Amino acid sequence: MNDTSPKTQAHPLMETQQIVQATLDALSAHVVILDQEGVIQFTNASWVDFAATNQPNDHNYGVGANYLEICDVVTGQELESAGEIAAGIRKVISREQNTFDLDYPFHTRIGKRWFNIRVTRFESPAGLGAIVIHEDISAHKQIEETAIERDLKYQTLFESAADAIFLIQDDRVVDCNSSTLTLFACAREQIINQSPGQFSPEYQPDGLPSIEKAAKYIQGALNNQPQHFEWIYIKANGAPFEAEVRLRRVDLGGEPHLLTSVRDISERKKIEHERKLNESRLSALLELSQKAHRLSELDIVQHALEEVVRLTDSKIGYLTGEESIGRGTTPTAV
Repeated sequence: MNDTSPKTQAHPLMETQQIVQATLDALSAHVVILDQEGVIQFTNASWVDFAATNQPNDHNYGVGANYLEICDVVTGQELESAGEIAAGIRKVISREQNTFDLDYPFHTRIGKRWFNIRVTRFESPAGLGAIVIHEDISAHKQIEETAIERDLKYQTLFESAADAIFLIQDDRVVDCNSSTLTLFACAREQIINQSPGQFSPEYQPDGLPSIEKAAKYIQGALNNQPQHFEWIYIKANGAPFEAEVRLRRVDLGGEPHLLTSVRDISERKKIEHERKLNESRLSALLELSQKAHRLSELDIVQHALEEVVRLTDSKIGYLTGEESIGRGTTPTAV
């Protein structure tokens, strides 16, 4: 049996235009479609809200208004960016370029904001036009400006530091400040992309190979354990110097680097050595004065010579002579 009962015609949930409108209204970006002359044919809810809050000079930014003409007559602080936007839209519509993209400042009623405008050519049976997407990027700009400011401060500190500061990645120096070039007496090309190991002697004062000791410090720093130690370096001209070194891991671009600072402490070490030497001399003199009444003249001279040998780190020293100084023997020190 055939079913001859009337059937209800199935209708789509929405017309295509309504679906498009609802979709675009859900976007936070301000969207508008222009025809070939720049007349606004379509806007989404975000565009309407933004225009109602911020439209200057009582211009109408709704459907039917000519957006290009509005840009052409803008004055004041937005004059330059408005002219650039109008020119960009015209080039897209006329096929001079496929897209237009611009970040620009805009003084809204709540203060200065930053916006990005992107324009894409739109072609339909009715003719050419452009889709304009306008978005508030103030938060991104703030982050970007903060990062730039931080980088500038870092660069200023980096370059003005008296200590040599350089970045190492995979045993290669990837950046350094001017103090590094001064301290190591080298040109930039002699250190950038080169191993810092070239400025170390084969062995450190404790007898351990420099490469072996350096590897332990480097591994510790890479394990997020900042390192602080003393080191002997050799300048590019062959002159050695004592240094205080600090190593710390920093991650740049997702890659581990070593931030290295080197301070020349040769002068400080020299002063410390002289101070200790003077203290030892005074101590030796005091000890000798306390023993003098119990020693012969030869013993006193021998004791003094032994102290000289000890304080000067000499290899050998002795007296020769059969008789004491008091009886005319001339002692000889070697």
